Amino acid sequence: MEKQQALTQQEFYKLFILKELQRFDQCVSDMYESLHREFPHKPHSRNHFFLAASKLKENHEIVLAYQEGRNKVYTVTTKGKQLYDSYIKQFKDRFIALKKVADRFVYEITGTGKAVPAGEVNDEDRNFFSTLVSVKDVVRYVLLKQAMNQPVIVISETQEYIKDRFGWSSSKAFIYNIAHEMEEDETGPLILGRWGSERRFKREYRIQPRGKEVFKQIADAAETNVRQAQHFLGDALKLFES
Repeated sequence: MEKQQALTQQEFYKLFILKELQRFDQCVSDMYESLHREFPHKPHSRNHFFLAASKLKENHEIVLAYQEGRNKVYTVTTKGKQLYDSYIKQFKDRFIALKKVADRFVYEITGTGKAVPAGEVNDEDRNFFSTLVSVKDVVRYVLLKQAMNQPVIVISETQEYIKDRFGWSSSKAFIYNIAHEMEEDETGPLILGRWGSERRFKREYRIQPRGKEVFKQIADAAETNVRQAQHFLGDALKLFES
């Protein structure tokens, strides 16, 4: 069985380079410029992009076709085409699942679009999704939304809610940290927690007036983030088209 690649920024850059070089031979710098034009909804690292190209060169998946002055023009090899085909098989369904996560968040926040079922996202792909959004903004939104609709909320239940509803979740420790920050907000507590018993087993949080005041602002920030991820993933799926 073929070993499954982790879905990382470097693998995404490799996929992009291999796709580009099957169109025509190019310089790495030109492909980097194309990356910015085709994926404007996400910041890109020039160093990481060139490192991805170097890895492809080391493995003879792309090779130098010719050189004009200082410009080195590369072409994709048979081995590179095989790697691209492997990426198609391994990544396409996973990108589709991540797009569903973003679609679901957009629907939850705005009520627009389709209420698609949550995708099946593994732990590594959850990490990749976390690079596409501000996890802090998303978690703050969910915590406030739940606190506005329920008498009390509990972090473990919130984490399960996010995972079940969206197919993705942050760690429980991170959600606790965000909840603590919201309690200590310099403008006033957005939520406030207390221990449900003397055993300090379960901390229960309640919405505060300041939380209601800033809810729309936090919802708008979360919407901006998940829409950017939605656009990026929609664009990324074009890499799998013939």
